[in-house]
Order: sequence, then structure tokens, then C-alpha cells
Amino acid sequence: MKHSKRVGLPVRLIASNIRAFSLAELLVVVAIIGVLSSIILGISFSILRRERANSAAIEITGWLENLRNIAMKRVDPDAESGGCPVIFSEKTVISSRDAIASSPCLPDSDLRLEAASVSEFDFQFSVLNASSNSNEPDIVFTPRGTVFSSDQESPVLIKIFPEGGPLRCIRIDEILGVVRIGKNNSAPSISVDCNDFSRY
Repeated sequence: MKHSKRVGLPVRLIASNIRAFSLAELLVVVAIIGVLSSIILGISFSILRRERANSAAIEITGWLENLRNIAMKRVDPDAESGGCPVIFSEKTVISSRDAIASSPCLPDSDLRLEAASVSEFDFQFSVLNASSNSNEPDIVFTPRGTVFSSDQESPVLIKIFPEGGPLRCIRIDEILGVVRIGKNNSAPSISVDCNDFSRY
């Protein structure tokens, strides 16, 4: 029988004391790590989409609120020339490079989703209940703080929907011109409505 030079124990005894993982155990651990990684990545992308949608909604709301405040300072004796008109983009898919809206009250700052989006993150975009006449602005913030559009029956509704969701809506009430953010986290497309305007 061979003996180890160090301790003088048989080689067979030294080899039997070494403990290691079997191939099956290693494969199970790798499979578990793979499943957990895919779950975590899926959740991370979902959170990223939600935060980008929230950021876009906040950015649009802030721009509209700023315009509403400017309109209230622009009092003109001639009611036709007071206020701030807004013209929305006719595009249905927007990215950070695209102007969503413009107004002569803010000539150097068109509304763009620079903070909310990067080029690979495009949003579906739609504006409902705004003026359908191409010769008129879509909405006008009046000096009284109200909103005027050709469709006075319903509030103006702006919808943004990143690929995969969630849906965010910006509602501009016609009577007081209040701008509110709504959400629908389970919306499958931009065609549905936001069901919660309490918080985004």
C-alpha cells in the first residue's frame, strides 16, 4: 500500500476525505441562478418602463402647467388674442428627438421628452378631444386659467404608452384648466383609458 509522504497515511484515505459538489448539484445551482436572474431582469425592465412613463407624464404636465401660468399673466383687452395656444404633434409614435407640442408663448422650448426617454425607448402618443380643425390650435389656455378647445363636452386627454406599458394619461379639465395625471398599469395598448386619476 502506498503511503503519503507528508503524514504517512494511505493515499486511499486522503482521497476519500475530499468533499466536492457533484455535476448534478452544480447544474441545479446554475439552473436556480438562471431562473432567479430572469425573474429579476423582468421585474427590473417593468420598473424601468413604469418610471419612464411616470417621468414622461410629469414632464408633459409640468410643461402644460407652466404654459397655463404664462397664459394667466397674458391678459389682453381683446379676448381673441389673450391666452396661450397649444399645438400637439400629429405623430403617433414619439421619441426624445420629437417635439410633442409647441406654443408661441414658449417659442424656444417645444415640449420634448428628453428626461423620460432615450432613442430605443419610444412612446405611443395620442391626443383626444382637442380641436379637429387644422387652422386652429388644439387647445388654448385662457387668461382666466381655463382651457378652450373645439370639443367642450369632454376634457382634453393626452395618452402616452411605452412599448409593453404602462399607460399614463394627462387630463386637462376644460372648466378650470386643471392638469391631472392618470394611470392604467394593466393596459394592453393605448386604446384603453386610464382608470385611476388619484395618483400616478
